[in-house]
Amino acid sequence: MQGIVSNRCDYEQATRWGAYWTKKLAVDFAKEKGIPVVDLYAALATRSNWFAEIEGKDAIFVNGVGHGNATVYTGQNQEILLCSAYADDLVLMNGRWGSFLSCEFGKAGPAFVNAGMKGFFGYSETYWFEISEFPNDVAEFFFGSHYTFDQGVIAASSYTSAFAKTKAVYDAAIAQADPVTARYLIWDRDCMVMYGDVNSGPYYQGPPAETKKCYWCNYETDNMPLMLAHICEEHCYLKPQRPAWCRIFGNLVGCPLP
Repeated sequence: MQGIVSNRCDYEQATRWGAYWTKKLAVDFAKEKGIPVVDLYAALATRSNWFAEIEGKDAIFVNGVGHGNATVYTGQNQEILLCSAYADDLVLMNGRWGSFLSCEFGKAGPAFVNAGMKGFFGYSETYWFEISEFPNDVAEFFFGSHYTFDQGVIAASSYTSAFAKTKAVYDAAIAQADPVTARYLIWDRDCMVMYGDVNSGPYYQGPPAETKKCYWCNYETDNMPLMLAHICEEHCYLKPQRPAWCRIFGNLVGCPLP
């Protein structure tokens, strides 16, 4: 299975919180699902490692947290990992999917998708979050909301479905938070953007088959041949009768059927 490369730069206060929650809610979640993850933590989150691991492992999905702007997404010590103005970076993302917790980098989404990236999720403006005691408390409202998207994608949702789930979690957090925190959550929610083949995803297997219920009992299945077999076995009480000529001929040749 094609895996994930995750950027967990950690060199100041914002990335310290981001690195913690990225591991807890994205890296560990993917591993629990059996998906291989390359975890570029702290000093490992360099441009050379980013390229080597994505190309070497043929990663299908990239994610993580890093400072950014309208064209740039960064790793450790603000080293550029992706830039929409660099041809090599556009080529690197061709055929892949990404989720970026980074200020304003959502504005670069169209450039990457136009160059062949399959799907892009991010934020079009500055991403605000609050912190208190490391690493929990109010910060979980923000990171828990954001990483709902990655968890949905990793669990085989389409981008559209994961986006809707993420918005719903932001909405729930807004309803629980105090007015100041809610203001930032509303801002972040409304800055979410996605581009590309949004009705699919790196692990998407298509919509679930529609389950049918038997008209005469509670049996359910999405497999029509099984449904027909069930109906015949459980609800068809009249056995098919052999025509008279068949029975006569069968008696002459010793057919064992009645």
